[in-house]
Amino acid sequence: MNHQPSAGFIVKKIVLFTVLGFLSMILFGPIVAVVSVLLSLFMAVFPFILVGFLVWTAFNLTIHGREQTRVQLAHFGQGLAQVFPRLGERLLAVVKFPFRTLGRMVAGLAYAVEAMAGRVWAVVRWLGPIAGMAITGMVVGAGIGAAVGAPAHDPAQAIAVNAALGGVMAAAVGVVLSIHERRAVRPTSIG
Repeated sequence: MNHQPSAGFIVKKIVLFTVLGFLSMILFGPIVAVVSVLLSLFMAVFPFILVGFLVWTAFNLTIHGREQTRVQLAHFGQGLAQVFPRLGERLLAVVKFPFRTLGRMVAGLAYAVEAMAGRVWAVVRWLGPIAGMAITGMVVGAGIGAAVGAPAHDPAQAIAVNAALGGVMAAAVGVVLSIHERRAVRPTSIG
């Protein structure tokens, strides 16, 4: 059974989304303003609260002694915990969030760099012997080009062509030997 929404249903949804979007745009500015005013007020008052708390604690230590002050601080802390449940945990989570995110990003980047470095090193280890063979082939090809090109009137061209051909042939041989060596090292399945 295929149920398709009616035109009235679609119009209601469009009107709902329009009103919701309009109210969100209109109310977002005042909400941000109120939050910023409250935060500014808190930041302006907090140093005085902190100094008052320290003076009160010192006064209580002087008048009532260490044990009575400890009991009063415990009661004060319990009262704060009832008024602001888990405020410290939430504040700590907010403070930790950017550092955790940055740490995870750095760890991911380090993992990617390590993986790429491993792959680059594997390619370098594979290409190293092939490059050595190619350079040897170029030197031998250049030597043959010099020997063959000397009687000719253009030894530079003969040397360059023979060096390139020698390098290409030696590189091809190096690739074939490398593939053969890798196949010989792999264990075969018994079956």
